[in-house]
Amino acid sequence: MISSLVHKNFSMKSLFSKKYLGLSSNIVILFGINFKLFTTYLIVSIIFFSAVSTITLFI
Repeated sequence: MISSLVHKNFSMKSLFSKKYLGLSSNIVILFGINFKLFTTYLIVSIIFFSAVSTITLFI
């Protein structure tokens, strides 16, 4: 009786930890993708801004 209760509790905990680990890894992956997009956007905007400023200087 007690052993089955402990086993049930342990399986619930392991299931919860697996779900939590999956969720946290998904968050990390999403954050990584967003970070890559953000850095790409930043680099592109810097290049665009410098190009626009050089064009206006030449004009």
